[in-house]
Amino acid sequence: MTLRKPLLIAAIIVIGLIAAWGIYHLSPSTEHTDDHHTEADGDHDDHAEETARGPHGGWLLGHDFQLEIKIFEDGIPPEFRVFGFNKQQALEPEDFDVSIQVIRLGVPVEHVKFTAKQDYQLGDQEIYEPHSFLLKVNGTFQGKTHTWEIEQLEGRITLTEKNAKAAGVITEIAGPREIIPILSFPGEIDFNRDQLTHVVPRLPGVVTAVYKKQGELVKKGELLAVIESRELTRLKGDYQAAVRRLELVQANYQRESKLWKEKKTSEQEFLTARQAFQEAEITRDTAWQQLQALGYSKKQLQAQLKNNANFTRLEIRAPIEGTIIEKHISLGEVVQADTQIFMLADISTLWVNMTIHAQFLRQIHLNQQVNVISTPLGLNTEAKINFIGARFNSATQSVSGRVEIDNKEGFWRPGLFVTVQANLTAKQVPIAVRKEAIQTFRDWNVIFARFGEQFEIRPIELGLSDGEWVEVMSGLIPNQPYATKNSYLIKADIGKAGASHDH
Repeated sequence: MTLRKPLLIAAIIVIGLIAAWGIYHLSPSTEHTDDHHTEADGDHDDHAEETARGPHGGWLLGHDFQLEIKIFEDGIPPEFRVFGFNKQQALEPEDFDVSIQVIRLGVPVEHVKFTAKQDYQLGDQEIYEPHSFLLKVNGTFQGKTHTWEIEQLEGRITLTEKNAKAAGVITEIAGPREIIPILSFPGEIDFNRDQLTHVVPRLPGVVTAVYKKQGELVKKGELLAVIESRELTRLKGDYQAAVRRLELVQANYQRESKLWKEKKTSEQEFLTARQAFQEAEITRDTAWQQLQALGYSKKQLQAQLKNNANFTRLEIRAPIEGTIIEKHISLGEVVQADTQIFMLADISTLWVNMTIHAQFLRQIHLNQQVNVISTPLGLNTEAKINFIGARFNSATQSVSGRVEIDNKEGFWRPGLFVTVQANLTAKQVPIAVRKEAIQTFRDWNVIFARFGEQFEIRPIELGLSDGEWVEVMSGLIPNQPYATKNSYLIKADIGKAGASHDH
């Protein structure tokens, strides 16, 4: 019994030390340090529970001899800057040496070398994003080498195969693919301006009847409204007087012509009668043209004159078959000759105005086949580009384009925002990923690369797309497994874990 008690106590102490060591080294904390001399030095520094911060905001390592490691990225690509201290006194960069190994998931170890600059040592490589890595730091001062480790995690989570399957997260391999690129342009539905008519009365008057409402479909010639116009009375009177005068002058001309042929009148009297007849014809024709411009036919006008119809009644009729899209007329209202009282549009065809930015202009041409898509309405129709502007908008560096779409079923509506998609020539790309796999992290487009049971962000530069697959220009190596379906769940877990950007 006396022997077992000391053994039990010793065992508890050993287990406690092992547990403490494991907690320190296996902790999910993003930072820890290990400061010791090499075996040749025969010395060993104590562990620090948490990496301190130096005067420049970087990681501060060591005790008497210290290194401060700062990732500097103020307006420049991220780089390592290392400051040295001995007993809290700044060292000249020539007084110490440093090297760093950057160990990331899925890529070869990066060996960063340093040269003296001003008051720090400058690394020779860009420290690209994400800043998620294990750093192995070697620092030499006064013939002694010190080593430390710093671990920083960013945009990384652990997800077991079982949990990934339960969440519906599917992994695929990034690799080459043939893509038929799709260029997408913002567009807006507009009326076909060639089939848009503004209706004005062309004479002033008072509105006595309105027969049609906004939104109604009308046929060409259908009565829209009636205006009582004194000016119309004058025009009809002028025409009627011109007709009667012409009848009298014509009879006199015919008589003088007959007498002149019989040598019973002078040539001068004949010429005078002929001139009066010609002038009367011009006066009648002028009076008729003024009425004809108001939409009257000779048959309609003669019927009104014969029946002594109301000479003040100005009928407003539809000049085309179409829909009344605007109505600005009310009973009893006084309107002027140029007042726009109706706007009619034939909406069986519509225009789609699109914006083409400079970088895409060489890939777009007249008569090119495109798809016009409205996601909210679930509409998709084919059309051809029938207009490309000749002048750039200096503010947006773009030109306007247009397509005409069929709208006989009336589903499309002017004012609706749409997407215009143009298919280009197929291209083989070395790396492509599914579009659904792409998420956003900070201000990057990212995918979540898989390394065993760990997923980590990979910022990528996007290229061509066919709507389902997207070319990856940079940021991803071939044959890299990545999350496709339900990748947003990984993004959510990373957000909950708070894997932040920490230098």
